[in-house]
Amino acid sequence: MAPSVSRRHTPAKYAKELIAAIIAIRQQKQIPNFERISRYLQRNIDITPRKIKEHLNNAVSDGLIVEYTAIGFKGQRTGLEQEGYRVPQTGEVDVVNDGHDWYCSECHSPGEVFECCECFRVYHQGCTKEDTSGEAFTCSICRDNEAGRKKNKMKRKMLNTLLSYTVLRLREKTKELHKISTKLNADDFKRFVYRKMDLNRMEQKVQSSRYKCLEEFLADAKVILHNCTLVFGDDMNGMAGLASIMVKDCKYEIDEIELCPNCYYMSNAKPEDWFSQPCNPPHDIVFAKQKGYSYWPAKVVRDLGGKFDVRFFGGWHQRAVIPAEYIKPITTDLKSMAIKKTSGFSKAMKELARYQEILEEREQSAEANGERPESEEEEEIDNEEEVEEEDSNYEDNIEDVDDEEMKDSKSEEMDEKGNSSLAEEEHIKKRPFKKTPKRRESSLSQSQSKKTPKRFKYSAEDEDNSDFKQEDEFDNRQVTSTSVDRSANTKKRKSSKSTSHDESYTVTSSVDKVSNINLAVTVSVACQTTALKTETESVHTQTDGISTELLEDKIGLSRLSSSPHQSDDTILEERMSSAMASLTKRLEEKFEEDKALALKQQSQQLEEDFGKDKQQAVERTIATMKLEVEKARKQGEDKAKEQYMEEMKKLAAKHKDTISQTKKKQWCQYCEEEAMYHCCWNTSYCSIKCQQEHWHKEHKRFCRRKRNETNSKNDSDCKNETTRK
Repeated sequence: MAPSVSRRHTPAKYAKELIAAIIAIRQQKQIPNFERISRYLQRNIDITPRKIKEHLNNAVSDGLIVEYTAIGFKGQRTGLEQEGYRVPQTGEVDVVNDGHDWYCSECHSPGEVFECCECFRVYHQGCTKEDTSGEAFTCSICRDNEAGRKKNKMKRKMLNTLLSYTVLRLREKTKELHKISTKLNADDFKRFVYRKMDLNRMEQKVQSSRYKCLEEFLADAKVILHNCTLVFGDDMNGMAGLASIMVKDCKYEIDEIELCPNCYYMSNAKPEDWFSQPCNPPHDIVFAKQKGYSYWPAKVVRDLGGKFDVRFFGGWHQRAVIPAEYIKPITTDLKSMAIKKTSGFSKAMKELARYQEILEEREQSAEANGERPESEEEEEIDNEEEVEEEDSNYEDNIEDVDDEEMKDSKSEEMDEKGNSSLAEEEHIKKRPFKKTPKRRESSLSQSQSKKTPKRFKYSAEDEDNSDFKQEDEFDNRQVTSTSVDRSANTKKRKSSKSTSHDESYTVTSSVDKVSNINLAVTVSVACQTTALKTETESVHTQTDGISTELLEDKIGLSRLSSSPHQSDDTILEERMSSAMASLTKRLEEKFEEDKALALKQQSQQLEEDFGKDKQQAVERTIATMKLEVEKARKQGEDKAKEQYMEEMKKLAAKHKDTISQTKKKQWCQYCEEEAMYHCCWNTSYCSIKCQQEHWHKEHKRFCRRKRNETNSKNDSDCKNETTRK
């Protein structure tokens, strides 16, 4: 049984939370001990202290966090030792990097996993359908890749041409996945991501023709989903959701390529009359009826068992799934179907007629040419396999090229054109002789001549091998994107020329390779120098990189080699060394010019960046001052409002007291001054004068005090008379 190992113990989600807590606590100039980390996490996420302690210990064992002993420097713990945690610096902790990922590629979680013996992926026992009881464990993705390489019948260049359209469609839909790793999350990528992958890297691999089957492309898309889940979390509303949608779109595009590579290429390249070009093998042509429309000519893309997936001629070339009862043969009479001959239907019928015409021409050419012998086909297949093996040994080691390497590769290409004829002889001598098929010779002559787009024509010799001549059209077409520079692949194309049987036999010229040429064979050198003279003339008209003096040196070298009387090895070596010295001088001068230009551009860029940073700093300072002024104004308004309310409360209380005191006083009935003398129950006066004036004026008629005194006097008189009697 394959051994299971524990790569890591802490989930990436909680490890990121712990690291964020430690960084936040250290920014507050405090020691990040367990208590502070626990309080911080409990405020942000729903987790218990026991779980926090468990994840913290696991993170320390995984090397994501370092535990140390700190001495308190403020508060009650000043001078006391306490356990603290910090984020390790670069190179401080040895990260386990033995060729396998740290997290399960299916559920993106740590734990006991099984390591694949063919790739970097690991899986839990419950996350994989493959058998883990054997001595070595192979994951399902590696098995699918191996099966895809065996069943793939397309050339690698044609396959990567189709995948280039797929990459462009994915890039248009998900712009956030072009480059996932940025300066903000670079630390998280170093801690949790084992194999970096994004759409830009996939596009580079496509342009360098590194994919051997469709399953490898889909596996890289799944790596993007794995990385997004680890770094950005499993929230389906974020980057993980975008990556999941991207993987679904990728599966759909790959299914379309497997269904019919010709249709996929034509629908994306869209040459002239692209829908009228028959596929290999051609699709069935029928009349299909969609609900609400009349019968329409269409191609049957696939049979779904009782239903048919069709694509209609004319217009937008739409697709639909039509039941079998609404499908009729193409030979059905139009009158029996009661079709209205509209302009759209007429256009569809013209396209159908063009399709049938091209198909008939190909059938006639197939009958005229006949089939190739089986031995020739087998020899061609063997040659193709050898070419793929040689390309794979080189392409598997391709890395990203720097700007300086691109410049060097351009200068080396200019140099190799001058020495290609001499190097070709050495390459052919070392290379085992094999008969090149006719088809290879034709593609070689086409690659050397000026390439022009040509129409797709059917040939019966391609029917058995299923590698139709349309592949030449794939080779002539290139799909480019603004995100990947074409110059980044210059060095790769140069190196592949020496190993590929499909390209011309040219190798990179250098001092070592030229000096090692066997100069004793004067006849072959004379033949090759004649070709060199012709090539120098063509290079002089096409490029500006080679100077006139270098061409004269090469022509003089050819004359020297062609003359039987001047075949001295010493003279030849001197002329070659002088030519190489002149070339080296030219290259150094060009390098200095490029270096000065690059420094100038870099200084200008730095000045622009400094100006932008300065402007941004001024804007940030102004914005901060505005915020501070607004905050001070608001605080002043709040303080003034509070003072105003307090004054109003005091005035209201004083007013109430004044009213109360006023109500308690008596006032003069005549002049309304404060009264001193009381007359009757509701009448008072401030002085005797006011009492007299008011008495004579009106009060004597209403004064109740007078009546009471008169009644009391009468009562007393009556009592006196009674006593007398």
